[in-house]
Parts: sequence; structure tokens; C-alpha cells
Amino acid sequence: DGRMICSLTSNPLEAPQAIVLSVAPLSVLPPPAAVASVAPPAVKLAAVADPDPPNDESSVTVVDSLNVSVSQGLIVTYAAELAKQGKKHDEIVSHVNNAIKNTTVYACIKDLSYGVKGGRVPSTVKLFADLFQIRPILYASSEGKLEKAGAVFGKSNIVKKMINFMIKKYDTKKAYRISVGHCNSPKNGVMLLEGLKKTFINLKFIELYQVGSAIGVHAGPGTLVIGIQEIK
Repeated sequence: DGRMICSLTSNPLEAPQAIVLSVAPLSVLPPPAAVASVAPPAVKLAAVADPDPPNDESSVTVVDSLNVSVSQGLIVTYAAELAKQGKKHDEIVSHVNNAIKNTTVYACIKDLSYGVKGGRVPSTVKLFADLFQIRPILYASSEGKLEKAGAVFGKSNIVKKMINFMIKKYDTKKAYRISVGHCNSPKNGVMLLEGLKKTFINLKFIELYQVGSAIGVHAGPGTLVIGIQEIK
């Protein structure tokens, strides 16, 4: 349930680097003056960095990924690749901002009881979902908020249903980077990974990860996550 803030820094003597500074609560971030209420010291320092550095090669840009979990990892990895290629600071910022527009995350929640316990989901919503065997799929909107993208019905074949959901959302012939995440469900994670490999025929990158505790504590065991980034 966190969203990553990245600091893109460059040194006049070295190639620019992409550095992950913090994970902030998933919501629209406040302006720099209000960052203190949500961000650790490293982000505060980046937010108040000298806005008028002595030269163009010595600057800090704070980038809000507007994403969460494995999809924000795709953005950070892309930024690191650009830095390794020797791209200049402003080039990295421009490319990363474009990548953010083409990156999102989808999470299929197996059990809403964890969201209820954490105060994120009303108990009436869980009651309705359980009654009709609905498994909601959430996504990160263009504003960086988690919103409902759809749902799958029934308890069986969740992996196959999630793949079919992605087929309806994306052109499987285009080039993508994909990260798959699971909450204590490695078998389903592998099945989802292999299914996406067979479905998306022009993948430039696909990996499987165990989702961290910040997401897992609210999403609960069995949740499956797909981060996807279209390459343009």
C-alpha cells in the first residue's frame, strides 16, 4: 500500500544514477512543503533540494511513480537502465515520466477480510463479495490511486481468469515489460508468470517476485499482482 518516490540524481563526474529514496502512502502526494507528514528524511531532503543548482549536471528531481508494488519496480529498473546507458539527467527524467504514463499495476484480491481488518474495506463490501464469489481487481489510476478495474467470479481458475482479464485490456502483440507478484502463493505466481509468457508474445522482460508486507498485510495471502509497462 505504498507508492515509491524516486530521486534521480546526477554527479558531474559520474553517469546519472537512479536512487530509490522512499515508499510513501498510496495517495496523491502533498506539495514539497507538506512532505514532512508522510515521508522519511531522505525524501524530505530531496523535496527541498536546491531548485537552482550551480550547474545542470548537479541536480535532484523527485519523481512520483504514481504506481505501487511491482509496477513501480519496473519504473525504477528502467531509470537505472537509462543511467547505465549514460543518459543525462534531464533525459532520464523525461523518459521516466513517459514510462510512468505507460505503466500500471493490477491486483486480484483473493480474500477481502484482511482489507476489512485493516480498515481499508467496509465489511458490507466483503459480505457482498463473498455472497456472489467476487474477487475484485484493483489498479493504480493515472492519479496514483488504487481503484477498481474489474473483477473475477468464483474461487477456481483465478490465474486463468486474470490472464483473460489482461488479454481484454492489452494488445498482446505489442512490446511490454511485466513483473508478476504474489502474496504467499508461489505456485499461482509461477502459473501466472508462465501463462503471461505464452500470452504476450513480445515481452522484453518478465520476472516473478514475492509481494512485500506493506501490500500483503492489506491484500492478504493469495493475492496476485501484475505490473505492466508498454514499451514505446
